[in-house]
Amino acid sequence: MRGDVDQWRPEPASVVVADPARQGLGPTAADRVAATGTPRVVLVSCDAAAFGRDVALLEARGYGLQALRVVDLFPQTSHVEVVSRFDRR
Repeated sequence: MRGDVDQWRPEPASVVVADPARQGLGPTAADRVAATGTPRVVLVSCDAAAFGRDVALLEARGYGLQALRVVDLFPQTSHVEVVSRFDRR
């Protein structure tokens, strides 16, 4: 399913791919992701500070950071994307 997290109702999923706005997932979206019971979350972050906050939110909900990759989609700017994988512990 695709859609705005404000209108999204959790349902069982084998993987959740989240690509939040610059401010990150936040507690409400992290709760909804965890409520799916998914064993794996792929998070695309465009802000390093938001990524750090989201790591803490997902860790608190039972997910551990397993891998990440920094992707420079906007050369010659300070903006990078961080694509990360979290697995349920």
